[in-house]
Amino acid sequence: MSTESIFSQTKDAGNTLYGRFLSFIQKYKETEYAPYILAGPYLGYLIFIFAIPVGYLLLISFYTNVSFGTMEPAFTFNNYVEFFSNSTYVDVLVNTVEISIISTIFTVAVSFPVAYFIVFSGSRYSVYLILLVIAPMLVGNVVRAFGWWTVMGDSGLINQFLGIFGVQQTFLQTKPGLIIAISSVLMPFVILILMSVLFTLDSDVISAANNLGGNHLQTFFYVTFPLALPGIFASSILCFVLTMGTFATAVFIGMPEIPMIGPYIYITANQSNWPLAAAMSFVLLIISLSLVLLYGYLVNSDPGGSTSSVETNRGRGKKFYLSGVLNKLDFGHTIAGVSLPKTIMKGILGISLLYLLIPVIFAIQISFNPSTVYAFPPEYLTLKWYEYVLSRPAWISSFITSFQYSILASVLAIGLSAPTAYALDRFSFRGKQVLRAGTFLPLMVPQIILGLALLLFLNELRLIGSILGLSIGLGIVATPYAVQTMLATMHNFDNTVEEAAKNLGADEIQTFVRITLPGILPGILTAAILTFIVTYSNLTIAIFLQGPENTPIPTRIYAQMQYGASPSIAAVATINIIIVIVAVVLVERFFGAADALGFTGN
Repeated sequence: MSTESIFSQTKDAGNTLYGRFLSFIQKYKETEYAPYILAGPYLGYLIFIFAIPVGYLLLISFYTNVSFGTMEPAFTFNNYVEFFSNSTYVDVLVNTVEISIISTIFTVAVSFPVAYFIVFSGSRYSVYLILLVIAPMLVGNVVRAFGWWTVMGDSGLINQFLGIFGVQQTFLQTKPGLIIAISSVLMPFVILILMSVLFTLDSDVISAANNLGGNHLQTFFYVTFPLALPGIFASSILCFVLTMGTFATAVFIGMPEIPMIGPYIYITANQSNWPLAAAMSFVLLIISLSLVLLYGYLVNSDPGGSTSSVETNRGRGKKFYLSGVLNKLDFGHTIAGVSLPKTIMKGILGISLLYLLIPVIFAIQISFNPSTVYAFPPEYLTLKWYEYVLSRPAWISSFITSFQYSILASVLAIGLSAPTAYALDRFSFRGKQVLRAGTFLPLMVPQIILGLALLLFLNELRLIGSILGLSIGLGIVATPYAVQTMLATMHNFDNTVEEAAKNLGADEIQTFVRITLPGILPGILTAAILTFIVTYSNLTIAIFLQGPENTPIPTRIYAQMQYGASPSIAAVATINIIIVIVAVVLVERFFGAADALGFTGN
């Protein structure tokens, strides 16, 4: 078969738009400008919708608040002085840091066994376990916060259980209850980071430890755990930053008895004291970024190079002080034919997944409850709350609004992230690591800060309250998920197939359209659905960018919760959950979500 019959060539290509585009690609594809051309639009978006708004927020923090909604340009530290001289604000900040530290430690401790089991168990159900971990994250904080509100309430599941023993204890507006709720919200993020690190561990090193006589615990403490420390530290940093900016969970579970800085920033902004709210935001941002920079410094100053071998040799001459204890606690044996370590890990996994999913499960259960007084199990099941929601124009309008801006934000995020991911995967260029790190920036800045920054910036462009403004603002939050998902897909793509196509006569455009694009399409569609769900379920930024005619579903749930929870809210939450489950199952069924996300097994 001739090459012409395989790839038809365009006649007079130089005189067509196709030909001019092809000539442009051929001219620059091997030059140093190629990756910058590909990533340029994304960089422009990141600068214009992220860096400039955050910079504008910093500038406003030095302004003077004149009256309701008006500011006077100045350069004064009065807002920062007011913050630190107000004992209430300082107490809230200290309380936020304390809760963030405790929540981080607890979340990582609970998440590590789950990640470890999924990676090393060899279970055929690992893919489904990954989906169980991902699904609650995509449901959204507001739905999970609502779920915990109902679980911890006076008539919630916890008090119903304690009532059996004649005990009544409310966890709402208490520090333990808030930490429990925050940790469950953050678990999916931490588990995914830990999994990504554990999947990359060299299995030969672990096998060598076992072959040299180490039991399961010795191998874990000597080899696996030390190698996993970078992931533990990275997930701890992300967990701390996300907790510092907690909004929905802090409002529903903690406020007003256990205040955190995120809700205080929103309250201050809602009072139109923009300069003070901006100053509070930057105090939060400085604390968060200081920890990130400290982590980067410790990682970069880790003794490598000439000192690493010296330290390693010294370590070989030392005996680990727990060695004898670990040797006695050999969990490698079986008891009555049952593997003890696997049984323990399965037990921990089951408890952790129940802890992760219980707010979602309970929210679903309440939506079928015939009464506004929660009962578990309900006397009988009813669909009246779904009928109520679907018959209310306000709820229907919110569903339509959320779908509109989520679709637009997903298209924007995918359109900008795909070329960037291609540049990061295929090219080596100056600033590559900076660009790769920059794709995570929208996640590293607490969303309460980004939401306020976007409000002030997009308000200058008259975009607040519009579908376009919501799409542009929420799209920036979706880009990290899009870039990382497509990077994982492109990393697994076989580049030799492209070379074969070119050898058969295909030009660059034909090769991309007929070979590359079909190969990475599962990753693109996975990223599209992932970004849709992330934007659809976002409350913290949407609440700043909404308008009276465009109220997203999460913000309407939030508004309704101010008047108390009802089964109708549970019905809306369940509809959101069904949307997420259907999307995730479809992606996994047709495209392999776990593979597209880079979790292909060890």
